[in-house]
Parts: sequence; C-alpha cells; structure tokens
Amino acid sequence: MHRTYSADQIAKLSKLSNGAIDELVRFGLLDPRGGLFGFRDLASARQISKLFADGIVLSEIIRSVKEVRQWLPQTDLSNLRLHPAAYHGVEIEQPEGRTDERGQFVLPVTPPEQQCGCFI
Repeated sequence: MHRTYSADQIAKLSKLSNGAIDELVRFGLLDPRGGLFGFRDLASARQISKLFADGIVLSEIIRSVKEVRQWLPQTDLSNLRLHPAAYHGVEIEQPEGRTDERGQFVLPVTPPEQQCGCFI
C-alpha cells in the first residue's frame, strides 16, 4: 500500500505554506489524486522548498521544468535533482554532470572567494 498525504501534511513536511501547495498543484508541479498526494509529490515539494530557500522564484522553476520536459518528456519532477544556478537559474543533476534546463552541460566554476590563489 502506498502512503498518501493531505495538503496540510505536504505543507508541513516540505516547509511550504498551504497557499504555495495550492499554486504548485495549479501549475502542475504536484499531482494530487482524490485530494491526496503521494511520495513523489512530497519529494517534489521538498525540492521546490529548497529552491525557494535559495532564492529561485516559482516562475523560474516552472519555466525550467517546462524546458526539461521538452527534452525529457517522461521525466517527473520528483526524479530530477534540481540545484540553484547562477543568475537565479536552475541546473539539473545528471549521472554525467550538471546540465541547464535545455540539456546543455555546464562546467563548475569556483566563486572567486573560494579560490585558493595558487598557481601550478
């Protein structure tokens, strides 16, 4: 039997407001069945909550997920590992490295404050 969650439980476990949960449902990022959410919805809500905490706005998340679905149509948000990127963008964790929402691989760049200043 699969565990299900109410909107209140999803909100509490993901640290999102009930209003945010309603918006995520409205925009197709969460998919309740019979008014209840599954574990995938919980995983998606937690990921979105982390992106919000990192300053990524809902419109950017929606745009990024829409673009990812163009090149990975069967992908569910809960199966993606999303990370904040430069300029409030989103990167997707893949086995081969990180890509942007269009599937283009990105190179990691160390911020200047983290560089050691060493030359080889």
